[in-house]
Amino acid sequence: VIVNITSGLTKYPISNLTNYIVSKKSMLFFLEVLNLDKPNKDVFILSIDPGMIHTNMQVQLRKNIHPNSSFFERKFSENSLRDANNVAKNIFLFLKQEKWKDGENYHIHEIEKNNLNV
Repeated sequence: VIVNITSGLTKYPISNLTNYIVSKKSMLFFLEVLNLDKPNKDVFILSIDPGMIHTNMQVQLRKNIHPNSSFFERKFSENSLRDANNVAKNIFLFLKQEKWKDGENYHIHEIEKNNLNV
C-alpha cells in the first residue's frame, strides 16, 4: 500500500511556496498515472488530504516575514487548523480498517466521518 499525504495548500496558489505546493500537487498526479500503469495489481495507491494542520510550518507562515502571513493568521484565528495528533490517529484508524479503495483521494473530513461510524 502506497499512502500519499498531500497538503491543504495544494488548493491555493500562494507565493513563496512554489516548491512545496508544486511538489505536493505533482505527487498527486504522478500517483494517479502510476495507478493506471502499475504492473502489480496487488499494490494499492491512495492519497489523503489532511487539511490545514497546526504545525511548525504554519507557525512560520504566520510570521510577518511571509507575504501571505495574513491568510495563515486568519486560518489560525478562525480555528481552521487541525491538531496534528488527531489527524494522525484518524488516518491510522482509517488505514487499519482497510475500507479504502485503490486509486482514491480522501479528505480528512471523509476519514473522520468514516471513523465515527466504526
